[in-house]
Amino acid sequence: SLRTDLMQSQLRNGFRQASYVTDHELRETVRLQEQKRTLQLLTIPASIDRLQSQEVSEAEVTDHYEQNGHRYEVAEQVSLEYIELSVATLMAGVVVEETELQKLYEERKESLVADEERNARHILIELADGANEETTSAAEARLAEVESKLAAGEPFEALAEQYSDDPGSATAGGDLGFFPRGIMVPEFDQVVFAMAEGETSAPVRTPFGYHLIRLQEIQTAEIRPFEGVREELMVELKRRAADELFYEQSETMSNIAYEEPDSLEGAAASAGGEIQRSELFSRQGGEGVSARPGVVQAAFSDLVLKDGKNSDPIELADDHIVILRLNEHRPVSKKLLEEVRSEVVEAILTARSRSEAETQGKQWVEQLQQQERSEQQIVTESLLEWGKERRIGRDAGEVSTEVVAHAFRMAIPGENRKGYAGVTLSGGEYVIVALSRVEEGRLDEMESAKQQAMRLEVSERNMRSHYQSYIASLLDEAEVTVYEDQL
Repeated sequence: SLRTDLMQSQLRNGFRQASYVTDHELRETVRLQEQKRTLQLLTIPASIDRLQSQEVSEAEVTDHYEQNGHRYEVAEQVSLEYIELSVATLMAGVVVEETELQKLYEERKESLVADEERNARHILIELADGANEETTSAAEARLAEVESKLAAGEPFEALAEQYSDDPGSATAGGDLGFFPRGIMVPEFDQVVFAMAEGETSAPVRTPFGYHLIRLQEIQTAEIRPFEGVREELMVELKRRAADELFYEQSETMSNIAYEEPDSLEGAAASAGGEIQRSELFSRQGGEGVSARPGVVQAAFSDLVLKDGKNSDPIELADDHIVILRLNEHRPVSKKLLEEVRSEVVEAILTARSRSEAETQGKQWVEQLQQQERSEQQIVTESLLEWGKERRIGRDAGEVSTEVVAHAFRMAIPGENRKGYAGVTLSGGEYVIVALSRVEEGRLDEMESAKQQAMRLEVSERNMRSHYQSYIASLLDEAEVTVYEDQL
């Protein structure tokens, strides 16, 4: 409840305000959290090509197949019979008489008005907002030159081709074609819709630069002719009729599917449709209608899968429904060994390559730790290479998070010595970490803003810890009865 939420929030705020971070605590946090470690990595690939032997016995194949049978299962699948009803499909069958179209046109004629449009040419002298004085002066000089030539009677089209910086219209003599109000930028729009045919404007400043505009022609607002709107009216009338049919037929189809739950034939006949069949698909869905979550959920419901009945209507959209029933059910099955033999062999070799990489890696780590083998000897024998030396923090993005976590758990090496450890990555590779240096984080080297952020982080962490301890103590002291049967 709101009252409970407010009380809990007030309690947490009390702990937050009481939370205090000492300078020593902050220094220790920074020392550990901002620590940097210098290391090199040697990666031993878990590669089948590196295996000493790729021979796999029949016993190994059989054992792996039996022990890992779930890997070679075919998921439970179903296929469906279904019927669909949609407004889009119904529209295709609706016939509209010409008289109906004419009647609707007469009813709507006054609202079927085409907006006024204007045809203009322009010459753009490009000038960005905030341009420096030199650029502005050059643009204004070009503008004055064009204005002078226009005044002398030179053709607007020719000057547009020569001077305009608008690549889309310059080659067409600045022609912008017909356009309604609101298409152009406001400054341009306001001027062009106030001009008379044949008029040339004064320079108009927009975010693009300066425009000189010549209004070619005005196409006044007028009622659109019947032929120009015939298709629109046709679609509207078809949609109107299909909507009514959809409402009627969906109700009838749903009722019959419920009353005759063991077949879709009657429901399909009532809507003049046909029963369709889907391909087999799993609980993850399939293609077409079986890709829809609602269809998948219904297909694997008890009503359809166990009882074998027709489903309830499933709404794919406001104007599209489907009703389905089970056509075929295939339970979970296991592929035959011969079908998956190559997969089994590859899985065995992959596991073997991972095991060998880990075994070899652990052996080298132990030898490096005991100084029984050098880094160079390993490189020479294995033909692998140590990576470049890296200085990383706990948030190092260029190194695997598994390696970073392991590297920061390693003991600090002695002076002039390296520490060695290994870690198996999720991909199977074994990585040897050679740790050469550890640098503690220093509070006095942090910027004040970062220090403050760190203090807040520690304070918030302390608050959560104290709050959780308080809640735990309350639970210990309270008598709590848990009704398992109501969970």
